[in-house]
Amino acid sequence: MACDYSTGVGLGCKDVIGGIKSLYFFTDGTSPYTLTAADVTFTASTTQEIEDIDTAVTVYKWDLPRNTATFSEALESSDENGSLMYAPTLVITLHGLQYEIQDLLHTVAKNYQSVGVLTNRGNMFIAGFERGLGASAGDTAIGAGLGDGQNMTLTLSSQCATPVKMLPAPTAGASGYPFDGLATVANVTISATQITPA
Repeated sequence: MACDYSTGVGLGCKDVIGGIKSLYFFTDGTSPYTLTAADVTFTASTTQEIEDIDTAVTVYKWDLPRNTATFSEALESSDENGSLMYAPTLVITLHGLQYEIQDLLHTVAKNYQSVGVLTNRGNMFIAGFERGLGASAGDTAIGAGLGDGQNMTLTLSSQCATPVKMLPAPTAGASGYPFDGLATVANVTISATQITPA
């Protein structure tokens, strides 16, 4: 049977921390881009870790305020249909109301794309592999109190046949970070173009 397994799992150290440090939105240089199996080489032992991105791509880095973004991936199963899928969901909150950021969020909301997610623990994974992440909700809120802030929230989600794909562990400070673990680091260009919030 193709879904047999042949290993167990040992108990690891209690060294896990949460939080997302930054996001990397993929493009082909001109438009949003969704990575597929045709664009990558997987590690020999698994199709869950991407060894290399074979296609030249550009990514736009989004720096995030601390403790403002979440990622989850629900497993959805149906005994009646014999189906199994994963539902990745990325929720982003940005501070302040600026037309440049509103324009960007509006454009992202109209597209489907892969998004690299760098965690505070140093893991790098690709959300929206094969089918892309698309906007499923959003909100602009101005609180009543002086300390409540002005926030824009965007929820990106998808439905995928397999779990989120991981990249090799990056090394902080390395050239090409956080894509430095790939076999061909030069295939990923990190754009210097960013909106600088006022």
